[in-house]
Amino acid sequence: MNTNDPCIKLWFGGVSNFLDTASEPERSSFLTHCAKACSDSYPLALYRTAFSEGRTISEALEYLKDSFSGFSYTIFSDRIELEYPECGCDLLKEGLITSPRLCECSEASLLYIWQDIFGPGTVSVVTKKTRIGGDECCLFEIRVAPLGHTIPVEGAEQ
Repeated sequence: MNTNDPCIKLWFGGVSNFLDTASEPERSSFLTHCAKACSDSYPLALYRTAFSEGRTISEALEYLKDSFSGFSYTIFSDRIELEYPECGCDLLKEGLITSPRLCECSEASLLYIWQDIFGPGTVSVVTKKTRIGGDECCLFEIRVAPLGHTIPVEGAEQ
């Protein structure tokens, strides 16, 4: 795809505007579909491989660390933090989408992937930092009930 094509830039500009102006339910629905498509294109298979063969959580995350440039993680007793020094989203890297709301897609992608591994309703993902938001990295907090983490109740204070 020629990302310099004026039509492509205008079209994705419209998507970026939608992300900034849509209601939360509209944006969430849209990004859930986008996250699934993105995840299915590459990272889901990588995560499935990482968590196969009876690997522990540490072994699986080490596998991912070797597979994603700059990826790091910290395992706490109540959560896992995933850190990326650079944004991995091609739409942001190519300047096609400029809305920080696109980071909600990364969160939805991680939720989709981790729920694929551990089961629906057993995982929560929260975006803590984003490069496009001015932070030094992208940081996501993952909580997995089968690992003994408490999954926050939506709408409750955390």
